[in-house]
Amino acid sequence: MREDPHYRRLRAEFDRIRELEKRSQFVRCEPVDTPPGAPPERYVVTFTCKGVSGITSDGQPVFSDYHQVLVHLDGSFPSAPPKMKWLTDIWHPNIEHFEPKRVCIDPTWWAPARSLDSLLLMLGEMVQYKNYWAKDEPPGYLDREAADWVRDAERLGILGPDKPVDSRELLEPEDRVRVATEESAEAGRPDRVRLATEAPAASARVRVLADPAESVSGEDDDAGTARVTPIGRVRVVE
Repeated sequence: MREDPHYRRLRAEFDRIRELEKRSQFVRCEPVDTPPGAPPERYVVTFTCKGVSGITSDGQPVFSDYHQVLVHLDGSFPSAPPKMKWLTDIWHPNIEHFEPKRVCIDPTWWAPARSLDSLLLMLGEMVQYKNYWAKDEPPGYLDREAADWVRDAERLGILGPDKPVDSRELLEPEDRVRVATEESAEAGRPDRVRLATEAPAASARVRVLADPAESVSGEDDDAGTARVTPIGRVRVVE
């Protein structure tokens, strides 16, 4: 019996996610509510890169290296992007810090040919403040308070387009992953290697936004990572 095209796509996404985990020490994906024998439709994705979880009473950033988002690949996927809900504290112009804690996704960036792993890299770069939009102009932002703060933070030099909160790369070079995997196999360990390389912590960067607009857009670079600029409709996990 032929498998439903949606299920085939979900299985392919699951394989891509496992490959992403091999190449990144900062992204982990756990399937949730998955029936036996079926491919995952929901994931809790954990990012361990540095981001801003909130601000103090005097406007100083509160940093965290633990961030989670619930991602739902519902029946409209991949024609429409996954629905998402941020689970942990967050302070970003394009992610709501209040309920329903939506995440900006630009429908012009998303296409059926795009995959979940590219979206997760985009979200990770949003956490790092490599990707954000805080200007009080199109394409707009989603969280006004965070946007206002980001603009102030930019003026103070806390962060900016060329000064993210975390400058580390989310992906390990493929050759390093291959070598580490081979060494692990020779040592009799599982081939799903989690590289223990610790990059130096990046200096803090912040940027302020102004008005909550439901949008985000981005472009893939040559390495396959997504550089996002918030703009577009918001999809929310139900």
